[in-house]
Amino acid sequence: MPNNMRSVKLEDICGKPQMDKSVFIKVKTDCPGVTIESFTEYGEEEIVDLTAGSQHILRYKPVAPLLKNGSVQLI
Repeated sequence: MPNNMRSVKLEDICGKPQMDKSVFIKVKTDCPGVTIESFTEYGEEEIVDLTAGSQHILRYKPVAPLLKNGSVQLI
């Protein structure tokens, strides 16, 4: 890596994920009981089962842990 870039931290140049934005995912392994919060002001929640092979458009926040453990992938 060039000398002038060695002091640059990845956290400084990459923004944090926008947790309330929608993402398109494909489910790799069954994920039962995922809590999905509604976009309304009432703060309603829905529990859904994501089945392997299915595709969904969901908010990033509830699927972030599933992305991290490899249960779903962004498409």
